[in-house]
Amino acid sequence: MANKTVVEIKKTPARASSTRGVQSVARDLSEHFFNNPEAGDTLEGIADWWVARQRRTNALGVVRSALEHLVEEGKVSIRNYGDRELYVASQND
Repeated sequence: MANKTVVEIKKTPARASSTRGVQSVARDLSEHFFNNPEAGDTLEGIADWWVARQRRTNALGVVRSALEHLVEEGKVSIRNYGDRELYVASQND
């Protein structure tokens, strides 16, 4: 690897640990491009978007559990607006 130039390293395809994982990402990216035909970005930009999307997806469960804990402690209340729940600081009356 010491003999490779930066350009050669950048052009070397990443080795996927799982073909299923690559296919899943490809399917999601394809859906995004289909739903947003004007979309376009660099490899780095798309990777940033993908990582942010995955972090959000993975974080939802943790955030939900934390909010449930705060509701149980009485520090946060839930207000319903139609079919949506809004988490707000509890009023200390």
